[in-house]
Amino acid sequence: MTDNLSLIGLKSLRDRVLVYIYDDGNNSIDIGDGKRLITGLVDTEFNGIYKDQVDGKHPGIRARWAMVVGVSEDTPKDIKVGDKVFLEQMKWRRGITASNHGQRVWDISFHDILGTDDAGFDDQEKAKVDEYLAGFEGTVV
Repeated sequence: MTDNLSLIGLKSLRDRVLVYIYDDGNNSIDIGDGKRLITGLVDTEFNGIYKDQVDGKHPGIRARWAMVVGVSEDTPKDIKVGDKVFLEQMKWRRGITASNHGQRVWDISFHDILGTDDAGFDDQEKAKVDEYLAGFEGTVV
């Protein structure tokens, strides 16, 4: 599936870039013995009214980190498949299920990518990314 335009067998069109938003707004607390308690809010999909609003603002509205999984021929050469990118808040479209295993993909205009991180992914991010990509194995797109 991997080529210079896609990691998942899908490439984008025009000015769109396909991304995996692994920075989903979840927070976790280490509770010992290798266990973590998940707290917070997943806000990559806004469906409904949230009770955690503060002063009328959703607490999770902020820019997000993502991995580029698909580009088009029109994408600037400094945005490449596999890059860690910072997305302008709420500029991505609603994610769609794109694999047999429920993996989701979002798209965003390359104009709304704020920057890339040349340092790449830390160990925790790498684990999320690897798990995500493994969900596309055997998927016919």
